[in-house]
Formats: sequence, structure tokens, C-alpha cells
Amino acid sequence: MRIGNIEIKGQVFLAPMAGITNEAFKIICHELGAGLIYAEIVSNKAILQKK
Repeated sequence: MRIGNIEIKGQVFLAPMAGITNEAFKIICHELGAGLIYAEIVSNKAILQKK
């Protein structure tokens, strides 16, 4: 599969799931063949307040 000029191997994508997709879960999904894994949306206010 291609997104623009980037080729992604695999046909399974892992969508962000708040409170579920921690680092260990993402690693397991990658090892099981997920082609694209990304994190949840982060609040800019949380970043500024370092939460």
C-alpha cells in the first residue's frame, strides 16, 4: 500500500485507542504484522503543562 510517496508494508493499520495502545501493545501488533502504527492525539495544553 502507498500513502503519497511512502510505501507501507502490510495491509493492517493500528488505529489509536486512548488508554489501550501503550508501547508494549504497539510492539506486539508490529511483530504480528501491522504495517502502520501511530499514537493517540496529544493535547497541546497537556504538553505545555507537562502532564
